[in-house]
Amino acid sequence: MRTSIRTRLTIATIGLALATAALALGTVYFITVAGVERHTRRDVQRELDSLVERWKAGGLDELVKMVNERVADPEHGGFAYLIAQEERLRIAGNVREWPRDEGTEDGQEPVSLEIRKLDTWVMKPVQLESITLGRHHLLVGRDSTDDATLIADLGKATLASLALVSFLTVAIGLGVSRNLLGRVESMRKKIARIIDGNRQERVEVSPHDDEFDELAAQFNRLLDENDRLLAQALDATNNIAHDLRTPLQRMHGRLEAALTARDTTPENRELLEALSADTHQLLDTFNGLLQLARLEGHELRRSMRPIEVDKLIEDVVDLYGPLAEDAGLELRVSVEPDLRVTADRQLLGQALANLIDNAMKYAPDGRSIEVEARRRGDAIEISVSDHGPGIPAPDRERVLDRLVRLEPSRSVPGTGLGLSFVAAVARLHGGTLELVDNDPGLRCTLHIPDEEGAKTPDLPSEAALEP
Repeated sequence: MRTSIRTRLTIATIGLALATAALALGTVYFITVAGVERHTRRDVQRELDSLVERWKAGGLDELVKMVNERVADPEHGGFAYLIAQEERLRIAGNVREWPRDEGTEDGQEPVSLEIRKLDTWVMKPVQLESITLGRHHLLVGRDSTDDATLIADLGKATLASLALVSFLTVAIGLGVSRNLLGRVESMRKKIARIIDGNRQERVEVSPHDDEFDELAAQFNRLLDENDRLLAQALDATNNIAHDLRTPLQRMHGRLEAALTARDTTPENRELLEALSADTHQLLDTFNGLLQLARLEGHELRRSMRPIEVDKLIEDVVDLYGPLAEDAGLELRVSVEPDLRVTADRQLLGQALANLIDNAMKYAPDGRSIEVEARRRGDAIEISVSDHGPGIPAPDRERVLDRLVRLEPSRSVPGTGLGLSFVAAVARLHGGTLELVDNDPGLRCTLHIPDEEGAKTPDLPSEAALEP
């Protein structure tokens, strides 16, 4: 599944912003936590050092006296003290007993101890340090309840900040992508309209004069140059038409006159008939190329108007019905009622005639040719099906090019321009030509937007084209 640039850019912007925010907030959180723990350990170590100095100065008695003073002092209410004998039995302090877990008493993590608070023993997490003083042991710690609360609150604040940053990042990312890629989408739609035939349109250039405006200006210059080259090509085609078609027509007329002359011998008549047929074939090919060039250059544009599909098909089938009957073929028509398209009636009718004529060339005797029309979604499908040899799947795109004739069809009269013309008419109407297998044979389907959903080029009205 294709992912749009807008989606990828939004995801990338949001991901980068969230990663940056998470890294920044995480760094602040862990630095703060480490600072709080370091500050607590420093206070504990400072208190331990002061007690050790008292012991060195006055021995155990002075140490016990200082510990009792500290326990009674409200300013040291957050500290835990314990002096113990060699067997770790309590001598003085506000801790009930020496920690049983010897491995964590000097660790980084707080240890749970029972501390006396107003004649009540309360279990508290304590960040502690201990030291051995001769035959006695000294333990000093600090209640880390407030630190734990601070760290928990900091964690909640970090998560809340990350959530807020995430929301703002998503909103900003969507806004930036919408503003940044909105112009790209506008350019894409405009280019699609130009490709569909609105060649007079140009991509809008804003007054911001940024990279998008430079791209739009360059693209508009490319379109102008393309129009100039196309106009030159059409002029050259018209000049060729004037310089070559008239002599060819005169040659064909003289050959026809020679064929009707009384003094033409049978041998010469046979040669003249062959030359006349070749000249006629050359004129047909030349006229087809000229008409296709004018169609693709929108020189054949006329007014687009709503037409009834059943009436169009009826007129074309009435024209080809007798020819099909003479060829031993049957034209079968199946048209849904109330089908309408906005189209150039003459061009669409000629395209349908080309499809029927092409089917008649390859349909075997005694078989039928089906002409059908139905609604499919927001388009009208007009199809012509035969039961001939068909076209191999790898060649179905190639036969829509000019002058392409597959090897089996070279013995059949034709110019190799019929399907090219039909495809050009389909594009002019905002539609497509599809070739599929009819098992056996070929099914050619014109997909033309219906009257309501038609996206045809903005063409001049019929009155505007009148001289």
